[in-house]
Amino acid sequence: MPPAEDHEAWQKLKSAVDSTYAATVSVLESSRDVQLSRKRIGSADVHFAKPIELDRADCVYIDLNGGALVFGGGEASREGARIAASRFSIQCYGVDYRMPPEFPFPAALDDCMCVYKHAVDTHGAERIVIGGRSAGGNLALATVVRAQDEGLDLPRAIVLLSPEIDLTESGDSFQTNKMIDVNLPTSLMPANLLYANGADLAHPYISPLFGRFNTGCAGVASHPRTSSAFETMAGKGSSGCGRLWPK
Repeated sequence: MPPAEDHEAWQKLKSAVDSTYAATVSVLESSRDVQLSRKRIGSADVHFAKPIELDRADCVYIDLNGGALVFGGGEASREGARIAASRFSIQCYGVDYRMPPEFPFPAALDDCMCVYKHAVDTHGAERIVIGGRSAGGNLALATVVRAQDEGLDLPRAIVLLSPEIDLTESGDSFQTNKMIDVNLPTSLMPANLLYANGADLAHPYISPLFGRFNTGCAGVASHPRTSSAFETMAGKGSSGCGRLWPK
């Protein structure tokens, strides 16, 4: 990865990666059971994915794409929303959040907050699940931390899939798994620094692992490989559960 200060190199890399994402998405079969539209909510572009046959019309899943907080927007974000809506038979908001180098922190989190507040006003917090993959997991949890700080009602649950919630990369596993992990054998620190744009990487809105969670916080459904992170969070007072809405 380029150094964080080389924005021109990041632009070229971002264009190349996004082109690869777009090519991958283009060969996927679009579900005919999902209606797709794109809308603007505050500062955020959002892909609305609505199944033809809704299991729960009064519920919504907010989906946040992965991509090291730099890649994975556009068509990849739209496809993630479509897949989630098709699999879970509920309407999905795929947040196509702004990313660096043009839009560093806190732009992406601001976009997520705009969409979350809209969803709360529309459906009520108890009818919302928010989640994401990798960098999207970071933003999902950071959104809950910030919503808590702002006194907002919290979502019914959070779904985090291998979330990138420690941008300081200070945990032991960053060293013990270095060059072993088949997906990310090396550090993402250049991307982390690009995203933070000079802000403290340990700030809980950037590394939500370090956030403080009230006992009334939303339940968490996590990927098995993230268990150690949630053991740490549990020590900070968070609650964890995998149940969503009762049938």
